[in-house]
Amino acid sequence: MVNLAIYALMLVALFVGTWFRPAIALATLVCVQVLDVWGQLASPWLFKHTQFTNLFMVSCIGLGIYRAWLYGVRRHLMTPWVQILLTGLLMYAALSLWWTPAFKEGIVEWSKYWPYIIINVWVAPLLLRRNTDLYYGLSAILILGTGLAILFDVLVRWDARTVVTFWDSSTTIWNALAFAHMAGYVTMAAVLLNQDKSWRWSVIKYTAIAACIVLVLKSETRAQFFLMVIIPIVFLPLSKPVSSIKTYLSWIILAACVATTSIYAYDALVQEKRWSSQRVQSDWDIRVRMVSALLHHWSRASSQDPSALMLGLGNSASFSANIAGFHPHMVTLEVLGEEGLIGVGLLALLLWASWRTMRAAYGLVKHDPMQRGIMATLAATFLFDFLLSFKSGSLVGFGTQMFLFIVLMERQVAILAAEKHERAGDQQLQAAAHYSDSDLVKVV
Repeated sequence: MVNLAIYALMLVALFVGTWFRPAIALATLVCVQVLDVWGQLASPWLFKHTQFTNLFMVSCIGLGIYRAWLYGVRRHLMTPWVQILLTGLLMYAALSLWWTPAFKEGIVEWSKYWPYIIINVWVAPLLLRRNTDLYYGLSAILILGTGLAILFDVLVRWDARTVVTFWDSSTTIWNALAFAHMAGYVTMAAVLLNQDKSWRWSVIKYTAIAACIVLVLKSETRAQFFLMVIIPIVFLPLSKPVSSIKTYLSWIILAACVATTSIYAYDALVQEKRWSSQRVQSDWDIRVRMVSALLHHWSRASSQDPSALMLGLGNSASFSANIAGFHPHMVTLEVLGEEGLIGVGLLALLLWASWRTMRAAYGLVKHDPMQRGIMATLAATFLFDFLLSFKSGSLVGFGTQMFLFIVLMERQVAILAAEKHERAGDQQLQAAAHYSDSDLVKVV
């Protein structure tokens, strides 16, 4: 009952927090899978009704949008190209189901993920109306993710890469990638967000980093571990001005020492050697074989029918038993084989628009420490997901999650640009008023 009470308290805290700060609903969206696993571990009813936590997430976001709407609507002068191009890519992928050899498998895939597509691409940005909203949203991800990481580190029994339920020791749940992704997001926020320098935030941040390292090691997700160590260090100068190269190098050495010590300590305690070079190579070879099979079929189909070169084999074609039987865990090459040159062209434009958004964001916030930390966190998280897309996920299941933080950044840039435009207009009005009251005008 205690574990179920913890679950209920987290839901209540999220709902109340969203009422006062609508962007806190982002924490529910980002941490929903891990929160759902905790509920299933605590209650057999939640284990049978896995949609309950997802429905709560939707209701929380709905409440947040309603509360954000009360702030009023600011006219945005910028075209949301990332959102438009992502929508175009997904619409083309859905259209390509018409000619895919794995239509039934594709429908199953889309039926699982279409709610997340709608929320990530079109709904979540509506939570942002003011320039401080993302600060509260990312801070909520940091706090909720840290709490969940501690719970899974301390109270949950792990069986290899699965977790054992509290109500039945023979029932286990596997969701290792969800744990690792959340840990990566929390680590980015802990390192890169610029909160006040109080001892409370320092305790929260260092606790978050330690808890997330333990969580990723327990879930035995290798790429996520290395990226969550490397990427925050890369983006640290964008978030916080580094006083000297010597200081920056000391942070790099410290991160390398922590990572190396953590891996050797954990590898000595477990039987399965997932961190060995042989295991890494064998797992990589499986992905290469799958994507090679997809590209081979696409190339052969293109030689027989030139339209296949442009159109691709169709979304979810990888699931065909004659091709790979599952998605190949490399999103970019999956798009090339399944959506053809049209799809990969849209993806290239989307990445270009994402880069332009990040450049525009830095130009707007480079003199504002809070906004600089927000943008560094969003950019680092996007890079984290983008690099992971070369070894996990599919376009439908992972694509919108990968671009969620860029869509949020684009929304933040639009809000900041609109505020800058409004300030410029106010200054012009003040200058005109000052001129009309001047002695020169009175003389004229």
